[in-house]
Amino acid sequence: MGRLSRRAHRRRRARREVRGSGDRAAARYQRAHGKPPKNQFGTSLHAVSVAEALRWARSARQAVVVDAVPRYLPSWTRPLVRIPLVREFLTWNLLLVLRREG
Repeated sequence: MGRLSRRAHRRRRARREVRGSGDRAAARYQRAHGKPPKNQFGTSLHAVSVAEALRWARSARQAVVVDAVPRYLPSWTRPLVRIPLVREFLTWNLLLVLRREG
């Protein structure tokens, strides 16, 4: 195949960006591994805010929140989980540690 013109390349890139929702990553995974990924955005993987996750964990009847930690970030970022607006932007992946009660 011949090279794409700059204009065609930009259009192709714009189409890919519009698809969003993990489609590009899922297609790349399938090309590399020959099978679709286990977790697909919108079916088995959903966007949840940190506030929603904490609210759900605190409302759980048979569990107590032991800790809420930002994953993949250094330990000094733990206090960020307590600051409402900051946590939504800076802690993109939350680890909830729960203990079963009763």
